[in-house]
Amino acid sequence: MGSQSHQLSEQDARQVLRLGQRRVALAIYQNLLSSGIGDPAGIHLQISKIQGLLGNAEAQNHHVLLAAEFAPSDPRVVLAYGSYLFRINQLADARQTFEQVSGESGLESLAIGNLAAVEISEGNPIKAKQYLIKALQLNPNNSHALDLSLKLLGKEIIDSAVLSHFLNENQATNSSLLFMLIGQQLEGQEHSTTALQWLEKAIDVDPANVSAQLQRAKILSKVGRSDEAIEQLLVSLAIEPGHIELMLTMGYCLQQVNELNSAIYFFQRILEIEEIHTEASNLLGCCYRFAGQEEESIPIFSEALEHAPCDGGLLCNLASALRNVSRIEESLVLSKQIRSLYPLSREGFYSYMFTHSTLPRSAAAEMLSVAKEYWQAYRESLLKQNPAWRKLADRHPLPSTGQLWQSLGANTEKIKVGILSAEIGAHVVGMFLRSFLQHYDRSTFHVTLITANRRYEVQENELVDMADAVVVLHGLSVLAAAQAINDQKFDVILETSGYTNNTQIHLLTFRLAPVQCHYIGYHATTGLNTIDYLIGDSIVTPTDFDDLFIEKIWRLPDIWLAITYHDQLPAASSLAQTDSFTFGSFNNGAKFNQKTFAYWASALKAVSESVLVIKDQSLTSTKRKEWISESLEALGVSRSRLHFLPASESWQDHMSIYNIVDACLDCTSWCGSTTVFDSLSMGTPYLAIKGDTMASRMSSSILSGYGCAEWIANSTTEFAEIARRMADHRQGLRGGKQAMQRRVLEQSLTKAKRTTQHLEQAIKLMLTSAHSKRSAA
Repeated sequence: MGSQSHQLSEQDARQVLRLGQRRVALAIYQNLLSSGIGDPAGIHLQISKIQGLLGNAEAQNHHVLLAAEFAPSDPRVVLAYGSYLFRINQLADARQTFEQVSGESGLESLAIGNLAAVEISEGNPIKAKQYLIKALQLNPNNSHALDLSLKLLGKEIIDSAVLSHFLNENQATNSSLLFMLIGQQLEGQEHSTTALQWLEKAIDVDPANVSAQLQRAKILSKVGRSDEAIEQLLVSLAIEPGHIELMLTMGYCLQQVNELNSAIYFFQRILEIEEIHTEASNLLGCCYRFAGQEEESIPIFSEALEHAPCDGGLLCNLASALRNVSRIEESLVLSKQIRSLYPLSREGFYSYMFTHSTLPRSAAAEMLSVAKEYWQAYRESLLKQNPAWRKLADRHPLPSTGQLWQSLGANTEKIKVGILSAEIGAHVVGMFLRSFLQHYDRSTFHVTLITANRRYEVQENELVDMADAVVVLHGLSVLAAAQAINDQKFDVILETSGYTNNTQIHLLTFRLAPVQCHYIGYHATTGLNTIDYLIGDSIVTPTDFDDLFIEKIWRLPDIWLAITYHDQLPAASSLAQTDSFTFGSFNNGAKFNQKTFAYWASALKAVSESVLVIKDQSLTSTKRKEWISESLEALGVSRSRLHFLPASESWQDHMSIYNIVDACLDCTSWCGSTTVFDSLSMGTPYLAIKGDTMASRMSSSILSGYGCAEWIANSTTEFAEIARRMADHRQGLRGGKQAMQRRVLEQSLTKAKRTTQHLEQAIKLMLTSAHSKRSAA
């Protein structure tokens, strides 16, 4: 029975390892060791293999050395010891060790394949090829030798004649395995379309080849086809329902198509099996973040960091989550730690920049200094990695201004504008872009949307259809994406994301157009000296802000952005049931802080018996609601005057909530923007706070543009006084909602057209300026 129990335990370990359940297998093998069951050398070798798969190089090597203590002459151990020597770059000793077992029955092919790896490392491809031929003669399905053979082909793998010859050489190999390895090699060289074709061939030959199915799903997701990847993974999971990597990829793809609850299920299932799985924990935390449940994500990231304290992804996501629940100081400490550990981490730098963009003006100088230093180091690192980046360092030759617009005719080339955006879809930036795309002059401008990520939304397709063209960067490396943009020979690139989610601003590290600007999506300097202009206006970016930006500020004569609401906007009306004045805050909960609460408290105390309705998706958290209640209570506002609402089922339902509110309250020092437009469009006044940074003046710009400057406050005293005046005229405000909605919607349509014209004129003048500077040079 003992022998049978031992065999079953090893079988269990092998089975769960085949399913990718590495930590489960590791626990089984460790239990065997501690129980004194089985061959200790063999078990140490298995543990070493698993530690290698987990990325624990030190533990991987340690267990090889332990195996060597138990059975130094065991051929399996000698082979593993040779691999250990290879990993630590002792190539001569590794070669000698592999030669010792190159004649051992059952191990010859592996040992000879490893000798080929040594020759490749030493720059001897011809000798390596000879070893590989021999290794594959001994075992045509030696996947390591096949993979090395494909790597020796290098870029020639895309040549059909070369690949045909390789296939003829390996006719004895399992076709599904061979096709899969070809697909993997092609994907490694960024030939995703061809890679998919070979993986599909592998699956056709063997419909049960789960590894090929997994690779296909990963590539589909990478190139923006996660919806198709999900279909593949459903088939794969029916074959191997407990496969960790399949579940992880399925969860990721579901997250990409915004099926967050289903994604959470798969990540939780992985953690039930493995308990510790850094990537699953990170993605699970992200699901809660994307659902607006930042508080729920924090313990997930924190617990995972106990096992992987230096994991950059976990640290960045935790820093962002802390910022979004107003734990700014903790977020800044983490950002500093990330920058220290990973000076060139884009995600860590972006998190730092976004957090600082929401802080008071006193943080601006440090932010600008850090940004300049980062981008210089990042640019130098790219040049070291690949000299091809140098080709992008030169500007495009500028067309003459006359050719561009002074004598426009039927045969004149249009001004080519590229809009680089991560928000092409149901995003507030997408709403602002819609106004431009609806109204730009198609006889003068050719507009291309540049997308690097799919949003899987109806609005994504709508916006793409409005533009003249689209450049899709899905699945491309940074260099390939930059080259794809460069090849378009744009006159102007408008970048809309700044340091927000999925930004591609790093693609503009080197100049890809004569003029590069930031517009709409970010509210501070990018700190990137290849961004020539940041487009604002006289209120959101007044002249005394110039020293806060590395870019030149281009001020539009009216509001710097515009919005056009579609026909599904609910009708405005007042649903007030009592005489009590109702304030509302529908801003992103990440904007809440003690300074904002001081403003809110001043308004509530100025208007007796008034109440405040606070609506945000983060308010599913009891902890979050308690923090808000405690903060306002400390400022003299009773909890009974606060009412919390969760996220609505639809956008129309959300907008309808404005009908229960008499006036909306702003935040600082990261104020409202979209919510200001929403409030006005629903006939609801908005009480703004004017600060000393771009992030704290957006609401003031919008109100001024709509002729509502009397609703802008510069202090808590003014805020309270405006609130009191509004409450004194509550009946007029309630009765005038419909008229205000009509007026604002009419203004919005006019402003959308006017802002588009102003932006077009700005683009022309920017090009004129760039041309003049080039001519002078």
